[in-house]
Amino acid sequence: TFTAANGCDSVVTLHLTILQPVTYEFSDSGCESYTWNDQVYNQSNDYTQTFTAANGCDSVVTLHLTILQPVTYEFSDSGCESYIWNDQIYNQSNDYTQTFTAANGCDSVVTLHLTILQPVTYEFSDSGCESYTWNNQIYNQSNDYTQAFTASNGCDSVVTLHLTILQPVTYEFSDSGCESYTWNDQIYNQSDDYTQTFTAANGCDSVVTLHLTIHSSTVAEDTLTICESELPFTWNDIVFTEARTDSVVLTTTGGCDSLVIMTLNVTHINTEVEVMILTSTGGEIHALQDGAEYQWINCDNEEWIAGATEQSFTPDANGNYACIITYNGCVDTTECNFIPVGISETPGLIISCYPNPADNQLTIQANRIQEVQLFNTHGQLIRSAAPVLADQLTLETASLVPGTYIVQVITAEGTASQKVIIRH
Repeated sequence: TFTAANGCDSVVTLHLTILQPVTYEFSDSGCESYTWNDQVYNQSNDYTQTFTAANGCDSVVTLHLTILQPVTYEFSDSGCESYIWNDQIYNQSNDYTQTFTAANGCDSVVTLHLTILQPVTYEFSDSGCESYTWNNQIYNQSNDYTQAFTASNGCDSVVTLHLTILQPVTYEFSDSGCESYTWNDQIYNQSDDYTQTFTAANGCDSVVTLHLTIHSSTVAEDTLTICESELPFTWNDIVFTEARTDSVVLTTTGGCDSLVIMTLNVTHINTEVEVMILTSTGGEIHALQDGAEYQWINCDNEEWIAGATEQSFTPDANGNYACIITYNGCVDTTECNFIPVGISETPGLIISCYPNPADNQLTIQANRIQEVQLFNTHGQLIRSAAPVLADQLTLETASLVPGTYIVQVITAEGTASQKVIIRH
């Protein structure tokens, strides 16, 4: 009850409503910080603020705050010549960052450690015989060829091949062999064309053709007859001093051995003669070579004697005689022999020769000796002496060949002869 302005009681009735304060809570989060009604919070916690509710009462609001941290991430990668990251192209090696929204709603800062790789280029030279195979690709011509591979760094590797295509080598030659021919340990016995394959200097096959001729060795025999006067006889550097057979190995025009056998016959002419001297009728000379052609000559004047072509010859005058003998195409001449036609002995002239047989010396006695001649049975004059009218002469006989000799004594009274025998 109050007193009204008029002084009267003023009875006031209050119809009262009691209101309750309002409480509210919520949860929220922030990245690194959270601003709530200009109040900045940096830590996760429960925070309250008081407001005036619609009913005029205090409104206490509780915030369950979670402070979230931004996400950071880094990684390394590489690219060949360039790198694309979220539509951004990078051409150099470096560290690059980009910001994303993480699952918690905060920024996510990602760092890229980037390496820009360069493509690998390589070139090489090689050759092939007629063709070349490279990674199952066959090339038949010399040229430059490229192929792309993946290098160890993951980039393209461009390889260039400088290719030379070589051709096989062919060669041929001609040769010959004696009886057989050996070519690289292969023996051939017949004339023909043969091929062998080698490796040429360029590494290709070298096909060599051999035009082969096989020659045979030969054996030849030859017989030659010469005169004894032609000895010594030289044949292919072999000296013959007598009749015999010998051989020599020569080389034929084909380069093979040629065995030549030479049989040499030597024509011997017997130049001995037999002289028969008779004291009464003179002498005859006889050539001992049979079956020949004969020509007697006078050694004193070196003239041929006409008609004297028989094996035996009886001269008609004292002199020295020889015979030219032709036999089997050969010619030889005997020695000259003295042939007395006949010794004109003086009747009654007495000479004495002693001792007879004689040994070392022979004594001749006669009246008034002018000359003494000693002949062998061939009519050859062996000794002669010319004393001045001596009655006795001695001849040395020790050096004479034993045999029969004729002593002719010429004196002032005439001529006489006597046979003597020399013995030792």
